[in-house]
Amino acid sequence: MALRMDQHPSAPQRVQAALSAAGVAARIEAFPSSTRTAQEAATAVGTSVGQIVKSLVFLAAGAPVLARPCWRSSRAQTGSIPTALPT
Repeated sequence: MALRMDQHPSAPQRVQAALSAAGVAARIEAFPSSTRTAQEAATAVGTSVGQIVKSLVFLAAGAPVLARPCWRSSRAQTGSIPTALPT
């Protein structure tokens, strides 16, 4: 018997469970408006774009790599990320 969609944990619930299982004390917050871009995130929390850090996580050679790129406008400057990845 297949599970209904409402029986599956949401993405934030899955991330929270993974963090907890790894022993990471973190709190995931949901906002009523979009936080997809740095500007939207800044507006949602009442700060400037310069105070916002978005992160990107990649798997490279089986190892997680965390990138916290510098944001200008709403697009990351990702040109230096490939040089940081293991080959």
